[in-house]
This record gives sequence, structure tokens and C-alpha cells, in this order.
Amino acid sequence: MREVLDVVIEALERGERLALITAVRTVGSTPRHTAARLAVFASGESLGSIGGGTMEHQAIADARAVLNENTPRLVEYNLVGRGDGNLGLCGGTQEVFIDIVKPESQATTQLRAVRAALAQGEPAVVATIVRAEGAHLTPGTRQVIRWSGEAMGALGDARLDRAVVEQARRVMAEHYPQRLGFDPITGTSKRLMSTRRAAVEVFLDLYEPRPRLVIIGAGHIGAALAKQGRFLGWQVEVVDDRPDFLTPQRFPDADTTRLVAYDPETERLGPLDVAITPATAIVVATWGWDEPALRQLAGAPAFYVGLVASLRKATLILEALRGEGIDPAWLNGIRVPVGLDVGAESPEEIALSIMAEILTVARGTSGRPLREVRGERIASGQQCLTSLQIPV
Repeated sequence: MREVLDVVIEALERGERLALITAVRTVGSTPRHTAARLAVFASGESLGSIGGGTMEHQAIADARAVLNENTPRLVEYNLVGRGDGNLGLCGGTQEVFIDIVKPESQATTQLRAVRAALAQGEPAVVATIVRAEGAHLTPGTRQVIRWSGEAMGALGDARLDRAVVEQARRVMAEHYPQRLGFDPITGTSKRLMSTRRAAVEVFLDLYEPRPRLVIIGAGHIGAALAKQGRFLGWQVEVVDDRPDFLTPQRFPDADTTRLVAYDPETERLGPLDVAITPATAIVVATWGWDEPALRQLAGAPAFYVGLVASLRKATLILEALRGEGIDPAWLNGIRVPVGLDVGAESPEEIALSIMAEILTVARGTSGRPLREVRGERIASGQQCLTSLQIPV
């Protein structure tokens, strides 16, 4: 979504008006979930996606109407069958908020603040009033909350502002957007599940910086991992002690390559000098200095640490590090054997299994087949298809 944000800001700085479509509520099966975004420009061009197909085609038409009417709109699309008013066969409904973003407005300043937060490696929440029935509040009013708790803008009620700042911290901690219901009479607020409604609803949209993939080791698996990481939009950093391996030709997909000094006779490893945050995944796959690398990384707050090693090698390394007094809890969190069990053999297949495991950890999911998670077999004719989807 960072690319969409950049293009939107550039358009605003050129003086263009545009509509920003955000999926704010889904019930049942839909092609995309909440926080999917789509920007629609006055020319009719669009960037991003809220699911594709007939629904997205209709949403773009609705966005152009909103631009003409100059009034934000909350729209619900039915995806439950082939009858009139239905736009797909998913079996659910998807509600989107179509907002207008104008040049030289507070929205432009707020979006720049979001981009600045992301550039500094921090998340930000954009809280937007999407529903305001019988209240003095205005749909489309926004407030931006940064990681520090600093808020930019006001929603029109001090009680709501306080509630939104408090909930924004929860959104950033849980890595998931949410809707907040507000009662303008009592001043109370509550988190809304997908089936619940409120007279006033605020959507807290989460913007997070690109996750970082730090690859310690520039061998075949490291090269394949770099490609996987870049394909998924991650920021990729590769560290190795061999300058002839850290070349642009070998790692065209890496954002950063870092040369580290290693003496195999003394097993001394120079400083890795990599920035590790809770949004970082680390994969250690060196040719022979896994142990000193893990020693330096010990205690790092990365959400994922994987070690490419045989069970015997990993056992010896971890026993040695435990004997040095390194926190057992941190060592026990190292993923080894690394990756999901997909029968991987080649470096590319191994990289795929590793990235799949990293995603399951990042998203807090099981990694099980979706047909088992959903509790039903997805048979032909029951999949989420809309008439304008393009086969791949």
C-alpha cells in the first residue's frame, strides 16, 4: 500500500482531486478483507484493489459519482448470488467508504504525516468517520495517530478523539484495523464486530512500514530468499563475509547488502551492524558461521528467527549458546528446522517454504490448508468468482 500512498500524495501535490475507496466492513466470504484500498482519479484511472471483478468495477463507477457529487459515501455490495443487485458469488457482503481527497487540504498534510511515519519505520493509524447518523459529526473527517500517541486533526468530539487515540494503540499492537462505534449522547464507545452497527462509526485504518527480511548468508538459499522477499514487497537486507557474493548481479532484489568480517581460524565475526525491530524477520543461512551470528543476534526483538541447519548441527549450536548463558526462551524461539513442510528440495522451494512460515508467524495463522481452516471443501462453483475476474 506504500506505493498507492506515494502516488496519491504525488497526485494531490499536482493539484488533482481523487476518491479513496477503503473496505471498512466485511461479512461472510469476500474477495478482500478490511483495509483493502483503491484510489480512483478524476481521469477514471485507478490504483490498488478491493477485490477485483464486478464489485470493483461498480466501486470505481461509484467513486467517479462521488467525485462529481463532492460527497463521501458508505456503500455496501452484495456478493451472495446471481440475482439483481448482486455482484459476485462469494457469499458475503463488503462495505466500502468512498472518500474525497483534495489538494492543499488537511488530508494532504495528514497523508504526508503517515508517509513520514512509515519512512521512520513506524506504523500510523488513520481514523475516519464513515457513518454519522443523527449526529453533529461529519463523514470523511480524519485523525492521524502515530506510534508515539501524537494525534493530528480532530473528529469533532473530544470524547471521540480520546477514545480513538486509545484504540489506535490497540490497532498498532494487534496489527489489525478495526471499527469503533460511538454514542454522541453518552460519549461511550465500543469496538464493533462485523455484524454490529452504530449511529456513529469510525474506521481505524492501519498503515505499517514495509516488513524487513534480514538474510544472514548470501548462498543459494539466501539469493532465493531475497527474490521471494522482494516479490512480496519486503525490505531485504543481505549480510555475508564474501564480497564476490554480495554483488548487484547476484542480489538485484536486495535493498541493502552488508559485508562483515569473519576469520574462520579464530571464528571471530565482526559486528553484523543490522537494525532489528519487531517488524524484522531474520534467516541465518551462512556457510559456516551460524553460531557467532546467533550469538550477536541473541535477544534481538525480531518476530521471526530461522536457522537453516541440520538437526544435529542446530542441536550443537544451541547447546553451546545455552551454555554461554544466552536466554533459553530466545533460543527456544528459533525456527529450526526452518520453513513449512512442503517437500522443498531446491533453494527456490526452500525459500518458498521459509517465506510461507514467516507469513504464518507474522499474521498469527496456522499454516494449515484453507479448506481445513474454513471447515468445508471448496468445490468447483463455490469459489469466490465475479464476472470480470481474469484467470491467472
